[in-house]
Amino acid sequence: MSTATATSQEASRPGRAPSAPLVGSLGDYALRDKAALVRVAVWGLAWTLPSLLVGRLVASAVDGAVAGETVTLVLCLAGLAATAVVAAFSLLALSHASAGAVRRMTLDMMRDVVHATLHREVYQRTSRGGVELLQHLPAVLESMASLLRSTLPLSLAGLGSLLGLATISWVLLAITAPWVVLGLAIRYLYLRTYARRMRAEMTTTELAHAETTSVLQATRDFVAADATRFAIDRVRRRLEDSLHAAVALAKNQVKGDAALGVTTIEMPVISALVAAPFLVSTGAISAGEVVGAMLYLVAGMGSLAGLAALLTNIAVTLRVYFARILEANADATQTAAEDEAGTPTMPTIDTAPTLRAQSLSFQYKGAARPIVSQFDLEIPFGENLAIVGPSGVGKSTLAWLLSGLLPADGGVVTLADTPIHGMANRQDFIAVVPQESYVFHGTLRENLLYLGEDRSDAEIAKVAEAIGLQRVIDRIGSLDADVNIEKSGLSEGEQQLIGLARALLCRAPILVLDEATCHLDPHSAAVAEQAVRHSGKTIITVAHRMSSVLDANRLVVMEGENTIIGPHAQVRTQSELFRQFESLGLPTGT
Repeated sequence: MSTATATSQEASRPGRAPSAPLVGSLGDYALRDKAALVRVAVWGLAWTLPSLLVGRLVASAVDGAVAGETVTLVLCLAGLAATAVVAAFSLLALSHASAGAVRRMTLDMMRDVVHATLHREVYQRTSRGGVELLQHLPAVLESMASLLRSTLPLSLAGLGSLLGLATISWVLLAITAPWVVLGLAIRYLYLRTYARRMRAEMTTTELAHAETTSVLQATRDFVAADATRFAIDRVRRRLEDSLHAAVALAKNQVKGDAALGVTTIEMPVISALVAAPFLVSTGAISAGEVVGAMLYLVAGMGSLAGLAALLTNIAVTLRVYFARILEANADATQTAAEDEAGTPTMPTIDTAPTLRAQSLSFQYKGAARPIVSQFDLEIPFGENLAIVGPSGVGKSTLAWLLSGLLPADGGVVTLADTPIHGMANRQDFIAVVPQESYVFHGTLRENLLYLGEDRSDAEIAKVAEAIGLQRVIDRIGSLDADVNIEKSGLSEGEQQLIGLARALLCRAPILVLDEATCHLDPHSAAVAEQAVRHSGKTIITVAHRMSSVLDANRLVVMEGENTIIGPHAQVRTQSELFRQFESLGLPTGT
């Protein structure tokens, strides 16, 4: 979703984040639905009760069969059938209960992570390609689901099996227990390496997401510079690093699980089988009890091994992935608190606000020089201002600074003498139309009016006709027809028309167009730009075509360290770069 526009609902605006943490603790999310947690505990207990009885019933059935006690055999078999029914029903109920708890947790956590991610990417401009939502959050939610669904049943099943084994033979329990202790110790020692591998896999995946996102956003620049191979190689290297880290993590996990399985399942069973003949010959246990003990060992040790693997995997996953979410959230929360502490609300102003930039400076971290330095500009209401210059010079950055979406390192941008960065209701006065317009699944009317405006069909039709959108409406069917990007086949240019119409239908007196017609053909772009120019609003255009600047009152020509501001005649005299653009009819940078 573009940061160009804010929804009409205050709660969904990333700019108005509360001073409290945007993402809470895991315990906070888990405890919000206490009733579901109680159901998980009850049904988990019911599911594990049969594990305490199954070995004893099998042992009695075998001994009864050997002794010719038919009644005992039938009763034991009936008991086994009853425990199977109880276990199946309890497992189904447990699945429903845990799904309910996880559903509430998923909705709440996803809402908060989306909020924090949008806030960070809008106000800090530090994108990681949405990796929190694509990778980190699913990993955390799956871990929490496994924790709720499996921890109690596995722990009780393991405990029940060990208690059942103790009722058969304390000797077998004493022989097998040390192996369990050894397996758990090995698992604990393995955690540090596992966490390091998982962190490496997470970091390389983040870098791959970020690299892929940045390359896709700059596709036109790479094509124009004939540098597609360079871009592909950068993405490929990041993806290969991520793949290698994932393979290393998988190998490490397999080794750890194998070591745990050998020490907690296989070796206890082997040890018990070695000791069984001696115990039977001495009369310590019966043949049936040997079978029951094996069932207890396989089920109990398997449950304990699964529990150990589950808990260690969950612990590491939450430590790595949720810690990363909280780390990003801390930055976003700090920015939100700073914004809220000094966030002014624009008072009622006249219909002709003046936008002023005073001593404006901005430099990206790690950059050799500032993008903007000591920049002064006054834009009276109704002016048509165009920002031009070669690609990469900082045109979009300047537009973001002037619209208040990017905080300046120095100086200030004011609207009616009120600083606009962090302004609570900035979207009521400035609307930004980005290069990639946001079109969502919903009706066309909702897409056009989601800035919160209540416009009549006649007003919408007037804007649509002026901007060239009417043919799109006719093709879709009506304003109330659903817009599905995959099925409707909206082109990038048609999506831009929807974004432009949305901006014209809102009541913000200032429009900032960041290459908002770059996907339109020249004729459609000219029609749309003429409609924008006659909208009666202040227009700030990041221009990518010479046709976009022809009717501008003033130009801002960015030439690196040199910035020239003035009408066409002045700029033509002072800027060799602009004269070249004008004489050749070339784009002013994309």
